[in-house]
This record gives sequence, C-alpha cells and structure tokens, in this order.
Amino acid sequence: MHPAVFADDCSKTFVYPADGTGADYVAEYDPAAALIGQNGILLQTRATEPAENDFVRIKKGLWLPPNRFVRLQSAVSVVSDSPSASLTLALTWADGSIRHETGIRLLSADGKVYYISGGSVGAWTYTELVNVLISHASECWNRIDVSMNLAALTYHVLQVNESVRNMSAIALPSADAPGAYYLDLYIHLQTLEAQQATAWLDQILISPENP
Repeated sequence: MHPAVFADDCSKTFVYPADGTGADYVAEYDPAAALIGQNGILLQTRATEPAENDFVRIKKGLWLPPNRFVRLQSAVSVVSDSPSASLTLALTWADGSIRHETGIRLLSADGKVYYISGGSVGAWTYTELVNVLISHASECWNRIDVSMNLAALTYHVLQVNESVRNMSAIALPSADAPGAYYLDLYIHLQTLEAQQATAWLDQILISPENP
C-alpha cells in the first residue's frame, strides 16, 4: 500500500488556487455540494452577464510518486441546471522538457464522456468514450477513476461509474515545456452556452495505486 499523493475529504481549509471569467465565479467548499460529510467543492461560473466559454478552474500542485504511477479518483455531479457545460479533470506532468497530459471531460447536456487525446496546451483535443455515460439528472453523483503510467507515458485504466476501459495502449498527449518540472491537478468547468454552470465534487483522492 502506497501513501496517498493527495486526499481531500473537503473537511478542512480550501487548498486550491482558483481563477475564472469575471469577478463572481465561485470555487469553495459548500454543504450543498457534499456527497459525504459536511462539505464538497462547489464550482460555479459567473452569474453576471454569463457568456459562452465562461470558466472557473481550480489547481493543486502534487509530488510525483517514485513508481511514476498516478491515479485520480473523485465523486462528481454536474448539476442539471447547467444544461450545456463541460467539466474536465486533468493531471499534467512536466518532466523538464515535455508536458504530458491526461484527463477526462464530462458533458452535462447529454452525459457523454471524452478523454484528452491530442492537440496542444490550451487547445487539447478529445475523443469520445463510446457507450460510456455519466448521469446528469438532478443531484446524481458519478464515480470518476482515471490513471496514467508516467514510466510508459500512457493512460492506464479509465472508469466512469460501472464502465471500465483499459487505456494502456493509448499514449499521453504531449507538448514542449522546456525547463518545467511539475505534477498538477486541474479541475475546469466551462459553459458551452450563455448560461451559468454549476458542478459539485467530493472525496478527491490521488494515489500511486495500480487499479
């Protein structure tokens, strides 16, 4: 059993730097966003003059485990009054010369799920996981579990609720990042139309465990 790289049960101090569009986006612990315990993470794009492509994003710097295996697990709810929005959970590793990306994108309007498959920094492209869906009914929670093998520079396993996919043959998208060394978690909520979007997250765990 390896120690967790990062664990957040949303019971302590909010530890994520946040940014977003406008001045009244929300990124905080909130009781309404809790699956277990007193609080969960509430992400909400701006309420004032909402527009397409508004976003709110949180970030957390992490340490790289010696086995170079990283697994992200979380409970997620894309609230149903966000009819057209995307929620992306991503892990980014820069090794001194190359930035490697892994992540999963959830759409609130139709429940479709995508993984980051190519592109470049700020313009990653996504591939749909066919027949994998999240529940986007009101206050329904979804289990997200995505892992990457940084020794082989591939995805490993991706799970959404009961659907499990072996992704070990899929290479991680990459981009030049000379002189950069970091492992970061990003959680990014973005509107796909001119309407405020809301997402809840709880029980975030990042570990070096091999599922």
